[in-house]
Amino acid sequence: MSAAVTSLPSLHLIFSSIVPEALQLEQAVEQLLRSLQDHFGLANACCILFEETLQQGWKTLWIASEESGRFGRLPDGLVNELVELASPYVLLKGRLHPVPVDPEEPMPWMRSQVAAIGAPITLDQESFGLLHIQPFLPDFRPLSHDLEIVLHTTAFLARLMRLHSLAVQREQRLKRQNASLRYQVLKAEGELQFVGESRIAQELRRQASTVAPSTAPVLILGEHGVGKELLARIIHQISDRSHGPFVKATLEDLEEDHMLADIFGREGGSFPEPLGGAGFIEQAEGGVLYLEETHHLPSRLQARLLRLMQYGEFERLGSTTLRKADVRIIAGDSADLGELTTLGRFRPDLYYRLNVFPLEIPPLRLRMEDLEPLSAHFLHRAMRQYGRKLAFTPKALEVLRSHYWPGNVQELELLVDRLAILSDRASLDDRIVRQALQLGEREVEASLPPESSPSLKEMEKNEVVAALKRNQWIQHRAAKELHITARQMGYRIKKYGLGQLVAEQKRKCKTIKNGSRC
Repeated sequence: MSAAVTSLPSLHLIFSSIVPEALQLEQAVEQLLRSLQDHFGLANACCILFEETLQQGWKTLWIASEESGRFGRLPDGLVNELVELASPYVLLKGRLHPVPVDPEEPMPWMRSQVAAIGAPITLDQESFGLLHIQPFLPDFRPLSHDLEIVLHTTAFLARLMRLHSLAVQREQRLKRQNASLRYQVLKAEGELQFVGESRIAQELRRQASTVAPSTAPVLILGEHGVGKELLARIIHQISDRSHGPFVKATLEDLEEDHMLADIFGREGGSFPEPLGGAGFIEQAEGGVLYLEETHHLPSRLQARLLRLMQYGEFERLGSTTLRKADVRIIAGDSADLGELTTLGRFRPDLYYRLNVFPLEIPPLRLRMEDLEPLSAHFLHRAMRQYGRKLAFTPKALEVLRSHYWPGNVQELELLVDRLAILSDRASLDDRIVRQALQLGEREVEASLPPESSPSLKEMEKNEVVAALKRNQWIQHRAAKELHITARQMGYRIKKYGLGQLVAEQKRKCKTIKNGSRC
């Protein structure tokens, strides 16, 4: 170790040499810690950066002396205690002491008693982390000298981290603007776009542009057919990974070993194929792996996926060799993973990893403002595909608005495609729309598993009754809750013969007193 230089001007020279590295925060901090060791004899310097600084939880950077080797990570309990103390400190063996406020006040501790010294890294009441030295080499210098070095260093680190934070914010803002521009290009080219004018659709587009520039996992929730895969593809296409592949892994109706081999790959001679091959993870290298219906993952595969997301490592089926992967995970699910976690059917740690940035797409029936823009979008695409000129009549649009849409946007897309094929006229009227809807409804019902029988009509009727009951049988309130018009609610009440039930329940409500709910 070089001879100790104890002058503060030397410390400021070190600081000035590190400022240009502010954008590479971790390298800058490591360089500073090494300088504390080399120039001031402060061995085993440790800096803890908080979640707000790196946006990925605590991160510990340290430089150990050659004599002591690398020291271990500070326990979370101790870090919490130091954070709560929020002042410079001396850690004696077994107990923690704040540094006296008065710098002239003598400190009664012998160096042999001191296990560590440190201070928070703060600026304008914003906390960035901790600087912690444990232990340092004993010498003749007073303890107050080393504490003064620590305090000067934390003041510099706070400004360095503020500078880094501002630079990162600016970079993220530029990336979001770039993502937004990329989305506009996709829209203009008629490629991927999330169609809709509702507040919900606009917010989903904004959130997609916000999360796209990052590498954070995304969890997209919603019923079958709402457009989860479409939103995932949009996030991919407007991100910095757009040059990489988008690989979709469908997890339904697969046996565990087949699923494992498909996702993680297989070595030659392993089940289920004699030849080895890359799985979805390797195929998605540098891009996005989209996991469809993640709740179908068995517990063994959940553990493997968790390791991939934590450490970027995985093993092929039939191999013990660790492979590295640079893949962004986007998951789409129609199930409530939070509820499955509570029931013990999904790993909580994996759920928290996937749920870093959740997006929820409501069913079409809850955003009916988007029905006409979606219908026009699909109709325009069908006209280009089939070389025809088509248009919905006002009555046809009214039929579309009164439909329940159990298959969501996907059902609407298929309906429009079916109409473009079936209709022999340019005008799509209510008659042909009703015929196509009845055909599509039978197809959707036939695709549902046996245990989901009630019929689609019964499902809609039950939802209408439930909404009316929650709103004291007041039709316009129930209609507002279901995001439909009062006229559409009246149509459904008539359609399902609920008029007498609504009238009776209203009478009961009038007789109930003392504010009780009916």
